[in-house]
Amino acid sequence: MQSREDEVEMMAASATVAMTTQSDNNSLAFEPNRVPFNPFVVPVNGFITPALIVLTLVTNCAVCAVLLRPHMRSPTNILLVAIATSDMLTGQSAVIANP
Repeated sequence: MQSREDEVEMMAASATVAMTTQSDNNSLAFEPNRVPFNPFVVPVNGFITPALIVLTLVTNCAVCAVLLRPHMRSPTNILLVAIATSDMLTGQSAVIANP
């Protein structure tokens, strides 16, 4: 039977080997700075997210345009305009953070 120190030594040795082994994207080896390949990153971040940001911007601008008309002003509608403005700024923060 192995002692606890031997088990720890074997685990450290196997982690060292796994870290130094060159592997492809499908390997389960521990590599601290490597992100596994995900086939959905480009379609989502490249096509879907910008379309959603533009759609959100257009619809929230329409909400603000309608609710800021003089006969539509009420405390509830002013709150809805504030929420729409906040939503627009939140969508734009994704564009600013990831140019």
